[in-house]
Parts: sequence; structure tokens; C-alpha cells
Amino acid sequence: MLAEANGPDLGRAIQAESSISDVEMILRTAIGRSGDAELSKEIGFRAYLTKPVAQDALIDCLRVVLGQALDSAENPEANRPLVTKHLLAEMKIDDKRILLVEDTHVDQKVAVSMLRKLGRDG
Repeated sequence: MLAEANGPDLGRAIQAESSISDVEMILRTAIGRSGDAELSKEIGFRAYLTKPVAQDALIDCLRVVLGQALDSAENPEANRPLVTKHLLAEMKIDDKRILLVEDTHVDQKVAVSMLRKLGRDG
């Protein structure tokens, strides 16, 4: 709850303050209106989520935003999409199958281990 400001106002204030302007911002709002997501992106928010936000969706959002932050450090001109619930849903791979081909037994074990850490079956 912001007393005399709203999320976009706070985002603009953060962007105007040079000591914190590089912080990754996520806007979580109770009321989503047409055009709000695009406005949020223009202000500098990296994600726009409407309440309620499930815990796993918030965690996924943080992973994507922080992952994009790492990518943008190497390539500041990268075209980064605004993270929304819709983008997170599109990114889910729970119902997709992965075919992984490795020619050595050691590489196969490493790959299976990596997939298991990501929550995929071997």
C-alpha cells in the first residue's frame, strides 16, 4: 500500500534516483488495466504481475528476471520481454518432452543429472 503514490510513480522515482536506478523492478498490482503492462515496461519494470500471484509463479518470475539481468549485463542492448503471468505460462515445460542426445556415457550422466536438478525426469 502506497500512501500517496502508486506503483508506476514509485518506479519512476526509483529510475530517477541514480544510486538505485539499476535495480530490477517487478510490479505486482491488484488491478490490471489495459495498457498498464506496456506502461510498466516503458517505466523500467522487468515484470508485471496481477494479484493473486501463486508462489511458484513468483519464483519463476524472479528466476526469469534475474536470468535476464545476467544476460543483459553481457548484452545491454538485448530485447528483454516484460515478464507476465502469460509469458511464464508459455515458458512452462512441464508438459513437454525433451530429447537429449549425448555420445558418451559420462556426458549422458551429466545431462540427466542437470535435467533432474531442473525438475525433469531422467
